[in-house]
Amino acid sequence: MHVYESTTNLADMIREAALSSGVKTEYKVEHMESHNYNASGQIGAFGEGASASNNTFNQIWSQHSQELNLEQLAADLGMLRAAMQKEARSADELISASDIAKAEIEATKGNGPASLEHLKSAGKWALDMAKNIGTEVAKLAISQAMSA
Repeated sequence: MHVYESTTNLADMIREAALSSGVKTEYKVEHMESHNYNASGQIGAFGEGASASNNTFNQIWSQHSQELNLEQLAADLGMLRAAMQKEARSADELISASDIAKAEIEATKGNGPASLEHLKSAGKWALDMAKNIGTEVAKLAISQAMSA
């Protein structure tokens, strides 16, 4: 974990470090007090007024890729998508099913980071459905993506 004291150029320093590494990143701020920031994980934007978009889940994928077989994930997501489409009753549930379909497509292509990115958007209903129908790999992947 890195602790950064706020300076007038903190956001610029973090952006430069992220850009120079050539890795698109994501961050999770665990604690913020006054102008002291404590963060862990991938950092794409950090500090007062910072923003980031279009990030990828490369680091998160690398941490979990040994546990997640993409072929099995794609199969589980296909079953989950079909069950969700059958059960969807609201616009939000249809959007969640769409996120699962996008994750399924990316898993089929072998793109684990993009699959996790879509799974994070799928939300709690997708996780609950995965638990209910017994798609264990999908359940694990959604849980890991949501906690990222």
